[in-house]
Amino acid sequence: MNVIIRSKLKGARAARGTVVVIDVLRATSVIASFLHHGAKAIYISESVRHAYKLKLQNPSFILAGERYSIRLPGFDYGNSAIDVPRLNVKGKTVILTTSNGTRGIANAAPYAEDILTGSFLNAEATVRYLKKKKPKTVTLVPMGITRFRMKQYEDEACARYLQDRLSGKKPDFNRIRKSGMLRDGALRLKMFGAKKDLEFCFTLDRFDVVGKVFREGNELVVRRI
Repeated sequence: MNVIIRSKLKGARAARGTVVVIDVLRATSVIASFLHHGAKAIYISESVRHAYKLKLQNPSFILAGERYSIRLPGFDYGNSAIDVPRLNVKGKTVILTTSNGTRGIANAAPYAEDILTGSFLNAEATVRYLKKKKPKTVTLVPMGITRFRMKQYEDEACARYLQDRLSGKKPDFNRIRKSGMLRDGALRLKMFGAKKDLEFCFTLDRFDVVGKVFREGNELVVRRI
């Protein structure tokens, strides 16, 4: 298994083989939380306009997401992984659009053989699945903050963590967590009053779920496998 890292939107477009899109704060963390708590499916929307359109076509779907870490007007929910249980999502379908993570999934879709959603919350489940599947190539795509062309420590760190686990190493997660809580992404969420959500997303292996992206008609849909 050849495991490589390709960062941000450019990396998503260049990713090949089985692709793992990583947006720890918070798209892929909230996806893991939705799946763990029983969501049937998560429709991935690259744009806000498309998300609104899907909601109009499917009023019973939960419309969730953010821009600049803020819930959008008319949305049922924001992008908090820790608050998902309050929604009672079991058996329901979610529409999700975010600043970075959903864009990464959409940009990887034309070229990837398979797409998974990875985070610290479901790291070991993802590693276990990949080891069983044994794809020839795995591309890990840490998203970072694409609109500012910035790398985000937590996404790059999660990619390296998964890469190490796939090679049989045991990286020091406590060191990763301590460092991550002091970086720009953490400070940004604290500024928005999301400290508990931040701490939650920096929890290792809380959920035993693997999220896989399927193309269903014209839509990209994440389901638990």
